[in-house]
Amino acid sequence: MAGAYVIYYDTASDQLLAEEWLTVGPLESAEIRRLPGLSQAPTFLRDLLSWERQDWVITRGDQICCTVEISRHGYTGDNGFQRFARLYRAAQLHIPNIYFTPFSRTRTNELDLGMGSARNVAPELFQTLMLLSDEFQIPCLAVRWPTDDTGTAIPLSDPRTHPALTEIRDIIFEILKGVPLGSNTAVEKTFPATVERMKRQAAIPFRGTETRRELTLPVDLENAGWIWNLLPVRYFEYGKADKALASIVLRTITHRPLQADLRPFWKAKGRAWVLFLGYQWRPDPASGLVALAASWARRTHMRLIVVWPRVFASAGPEYRAAIAALEEFKRAGTGPVYRELATVRRDRETIDRFRERLDDTRSQYGVYARNSKVGRILAETAELLVLGDVIIKP
Repeated sequence: MAGAYVIYYDTASDQLLAEEWLTVGPLESAEIRRLPGLSQAPTFLRDLLSWERQDWVITRGDQICCTVEISRHGYTGDNGFQRFARLYRAAQLHIPNIYFTPFSRTRTNELDLGMGSARNVAPELFQTLMLLSDEFQIPCLAVRWPTDDTGTAIPLSDPRTHPALTEIRDIIFEILKGVPLGSNTAVEKTFPATVERMKRQAAIPFRGTETRRELTLPVDLENAGWIWNLLPVRYFEYGKADKALASIVLRTITHRPLQADLRPFWKAKGRAWVLFLGYQWRPDPASGLVALAASWARRTHMRLIVVWPRVFASAGPEYRAAIAALEEFKRAGTGPVYRELATVRRDRETIDRFRERLDDTRSQYGVYARNSKVGRILAETAELLVLGDVIIKP
């Protein structure tokens, strides 16, 4: 691997942190540059950036040595996978990667209410990083961002974070030696504490997912009945009331035509892996969840089908009807959305709270964009995308 080292950064804070912590040892003379946009990126960076931007990308010549993703939020629940697409993409390209994040955290809104209960970042995230490491035989490591007594991430200017930053730097320097490190299992000999913390987090019991499931084929793909059968019987009756914005689409649009010219694999015996996204049209956490589902489908040799009912192929009659129903609910508390909430057994207090917090009704449903970040990720990972109005091949 010839050439000078370059440390690419994403934001100004990433630049300052790199200048403070990385410009020593083998990186003492490294140039620090802003990550270019995808269209301006040199060829060797494009595959990596075609999905998302990492916080640090360390290169030598035209080779990517490693990437580092930095998140102080320590997202919980599905949001825990918000950065996962970046980690999966790096692994897929055989690039060692490091995720620096709290392993548990207290939610800010709970602290504001005088409550403090640290919640674990999804153990499944750490399990999957270990599996990716085994699959691609590269380090896929997570380093714990320290938290204080309230469960809040400690600022990086605080000396209590310095051991973790030193740990990241030591791992990077080991990678830069150019000796293949292999999987996390092999890395454990050099960084036993790092891998042990990951293993402990991965071993925390969790309930499992209700929205990523195996589908037995054949199915009548164009009719919505198979989606209802896939999800738990009372799935729409608990959790956030926002789920009703997905269930109403499935209930009112029972048939979705297929707009794809491909062999109908779903009509033959077999298996597929299905991801159900109940979210509005936005890249996070959808991008990470698609990548997570794709990593599982890849390992189990199944095709991936993504179901996203709150997103439509076009701003046609079905989309406009969904927006109109939501606007009526916000304005008068009546109409199809109210009836759907009642159908899925939401009580009056829950319905009123949901109506009160609905501000931007038009953002609750979306129109699919193939050239978006999540569109690019879907194009490389999903066999079929079941939208609110049609089924397409992304």
